[in-house]
Amino acid sequence: MRLDKTTAVLKALADEGPQTVDEFVTRRDAYVNSWAPTFTELRKAGLVTRTGAQRTTSHGAVAHVIAITPAGQAQVAA
Repeated sequence: MRLDKTTAVLKALADEGPQTVDEFVTRRDAYVNSWAPTFTELRKAGLVTRTGAQRTTSHGAVAHVIAITPAGQAQVAA
């Protein structure tokens, strides 16, 4: 995993609450394709999860809302 991006995503979810990848990158004026793989890696590692909710992105698509898991919280606290 990309440690700098992993830390940034986990900290953002812990501090800002559940959000879509689009919301995350929009707040940081970043490019979605450079961050989406980090969210996928974190989900596969069990550090974040889909909440079941969906929101419309800035481009009109529907996206999953992502939240930090207890394992992800523990990693932020470490």
